[in-house]
Amino acid sequence: MKIKISVIPIAVVFITSIFALLLFIIVHNTVTKPLIIDNAKRFYQHILTEQRNLLLSAIQHQDWALIRNWVTIESESEHTENVLFVSSDYKIIASTKLRYEGKTLGEYNLELLDRLQLQTQKPYTIEFYQQKNDALLDIFVPIDEFELHSQNQYWLILTINIKDELFLASNIFWRNILLYLLSMAFTALCLFYLIKIKLTHRLSYLEQALQCYLDGDHEMRLPEYQHHEFNRLETLINDTFNLIENEIEHTQTEQKYSHLIIESSNDGIISINQQGQIINTNQRAATIFGYKKIEELVGSNIMILIPAHFQKMHNESLYHANNKKAHQGILNKIREVEGRKKDGSCVPIELTITESSNNDEKFYVAFIKDVTEAVAYKNSIEKLAFIDQLTGLLNVNGLKRKIASVSLPCTMNLIDFDSLKLLNDSFGVQFGDKIIQSFAKNLATLSCENLLIIRIKAGRFILLTQSDKLSTQIELNSLLNKEVLIDKIAVRISFCCCQSELNHSDEINEKIQQSEVALRDAKQHGRGSFIDVNLAWVEMVKQRAQLCQQLEHAIEQHELFFYFQPKYNALTHQPASAEALIRWKLNNEFIPPSTFIPLAEQSHLMPEIDRFVIEKSCETIRFWLNQGLTVLPISINLSSRYLFDDKTISYIFEKVGEYDVPAHLLEIEVTEYGLIENFESTALNMRKLQKAGIKVAIDDYGTGHSNLQTILILPIEHLKIDQSFIRLGMTDKKGQLVLENILQLAKSLEVEITAEGVETAEQLAFLAKAGCHYIQGYYFSKPLSQLDFEQLLAQLPQVGV
Repeated sequence: MKIKISVIPIAVVFITSIFALLLFIIVHNTVTKPLIIDNAKRFYQHILTEQRNLLLSAIQHQDWALIRNWVTIESESEHTENVLFVSSDYKIIASTKLRYEGKTLGEYNLELLDRLQLQTQKPYTIEFYQQKNDALLDIFVPIDEFELHSQNQYWLILTINIKDELFLASNIFWRNILLYLLSMAFTALCLFYLIKIKLTHRLSYLEQALQCYLDGDHEMRLPEYQHHEFNRLETLINDTFNLIENEIEHTQTEQKYSHLIIESSNDGIISINQQGQIINTNQRAATIFGYKKIEELVGSNIMILIPAHFQKMHNESLYHANNKKAHQGILNKIREVEGRKKDGSCVPIELTITESSNNDEKFYVAFIKDVTEAVAYKNSIEKLAFIDQLTGLLNVNGLKRKIASVSLPCTMNLIDFDSLKLLNDSFGVQFGDKIIQSFAKNLATLSCENLLIIRIKAGRFILLTQSDKLSTQIELNSLLNKEVLIDKIAVRISFCCCQSELNHSDEINEKIQQSEVALRDAKQHGRGSFIDVNLAWVEMVKQRAQLCQQLEHAIEQHELFFYFQPKYNALTHQPASAEALIRWKLNNEFIPPSTFIPLAEQSHLMPEIDRFVIEKSCETIRFWLNQGLTVLPISINLSSRYLFDDKTISYIFEKVGEYDVPAHLLEIEVTEYGLIENFESTALNMRKLQKAGIKVAIDDYGTGHSNLQTILILPIEHLKIDQSFIRLGMTDKKGQLVLENILQLAKSLEVEITAEGVETAEQLAFLAKAGCHYIQGYYFSKPLSQLDFEQLLAQLPQVGV
């Protein structure tokens, strides 16, 4: 067995070598090379430090010849490229190149001049500068006469070539790289061939073992070495051999019991060939078709089991199956079909037909289920599903199934028996059932054209008829007030009815729903009422119901928000407080409070709105305080039905504490005091609020149930006069007297007064003169969005809170 060489190990070795080479180069450039340069710097620094004393002595004795000789000798060194001796005024005293002696350093090399000028800032330090050519170093050696008590300073500038050291290091580097690569290649090659030889030998052994097994040696098993690299493969092959042996034994066992399984099946099984001849079957199939023995069917044509009206379809299906490509598996599943029994009668069955082949010859197997009991059960279920069990009439599902056969258009009457719940509660449900049965029989006596009666639920029925509305109403009126005797009790027939026309374009579910909504209106008109279905009114009811759901969602999602209408001091005309007005925007359109507040009251959503208003106001006040704004007291409107409940009071205190809101910044405005049931507990809870610093005000005083008795019984601190009194007080003498009396009464009771709806300067002047404390209305400000109100607060002077 040969093993092909994979390029993957070679590629891995190559890529690893490249990465190692790059790493060596990086190390050489970042570590080795800088280290060689640093060693050269230390060497020359040591040498030049010793030579500086000699040069310093020459300067002391003005022995310039000695300095020039020193420069000449130093320049002859094989590593020295250039030597300059420069005075403090940058004049070259001695140079390797004689033609530059006596000239300035700038004439020789401007770059050296720039570096020397920088060096003068560090006069006692030997500095090294590496040129663009890494092998050249510029050395600046200060020789200062400061030690000789002189102000003159000289500089020795040397350019040193260290290329030999760098070249030697580079040669060593590349020699090491070459040795590394050669050793890597040699090691990889040796390992590769050793592994290949070992794998080839072991795989050849495995190949021989498999071949032996294929040749019939089923006892063949591979030795398993626990620590061998092929241990798992050897174990897997042995397990495979064992599995094959088990499968063979299992197949033999299955063959033994296959006949038993077929015979014990609850389904009949029949096999036929391409000609339709029965080649095999089980006893269950014979029993289903009324035969005692299997032998009566085997060899016969399948047509003896197929009723005449299905035989043509069977022949066509068999012909198409024979002439198409072989298909292994299920061909068809057929329900609600019949088979012919030996006596000629039919039996309901379900068929599952499969196709298979044996020696390239097709055959078909039919799995047959006797569904006689299931069909009977289905019929009984349909009766339960579509027929009202109490009256025997169609129910709603039955109507939906039959509506296609109803002659349209027709008159649709939705009828509901009056006071059925009361009768059930008084005499029992069984008595009520007898009333419904009797009422259904009376409805069946009506002389209406093509009458169809459907019971929906309880005492509610639908009558469909080709008679017009008037004729139908006349017939129904004949039943009104008719007495029927139920269990020796006389019951008078009374019902409400709403009428409409059912057309082809109408959807029956929607039509029933519209009629049921309209029936509510009929019930409100009293017993025995007849009305036509008003689609506009029905649509309005549906829209209100939809709006109620949307309002509930808006409350849950905190989509309600505030507008703020400031209240102004009547004398100073400065903002004193503000009223938080709840607002709702749906699909970018404002829904007025006059629409959704009554809807919330009808739907019992006001407690949720109240809790939202309480928490939102506390949260907003805390937000303003955190922003450093001067916050005015905020009044909120709460429902009087729930406000003075202990739970509401506790919730107010909870949120005031949670948001750490100063109590004097919150005021409660209440309307509809007529909804208060217990004035004693209400007064007690109001005092709890006042004791905590929260004011309570009567809103819209003079309207609804807020009156003088309310002020006298409850501990009121603040009174808001409804805008209707403001307008009457300015246009009518009696209205003016009433307004003045209200103001005088509040003044006597030491109650603060706010006038609502002030729109003119004349109204403002009158109210201020009459002693009104606060003004609220469009004269000063309309309701402001939170952003606009915050801008107003930002303009107020800063005060401590």
